[in-house]
Amino acid sequence: MSQTELNEMIEKHRLWLNNEVGGVRLNLSGAYLSDADLRYANLSDANLSDANLRYANLRNADLNYANLRYVKAIAFIEYMAKDYDEKH
Repeated sequence: MSQTELNEMIEKHRLWLNNEVGGVRLNLSGAYLSDADLRYANLSDANLSDANLRYANLRNADLNYANLRYVKAIAFIEYMAKDYDEKH
């Protein structure tokens, strides 16, 4: 999946979150998203189950209530732990 395609899907998800016409809930289940730029993306309520997020840039992404079951994301987990430590 190209970054452009991903950005289009994220935009449709934004519309869905706002109950706007053309909105579609983001379903990236099983997607290979390694090295994807997801900075500042609103991924709340998105389905990311079984996605490969290794080395994806998730800085300031909103993952509230996102389905992260079985996500392959060693670097992501390390990032989240570092972010938590910096805030506490």
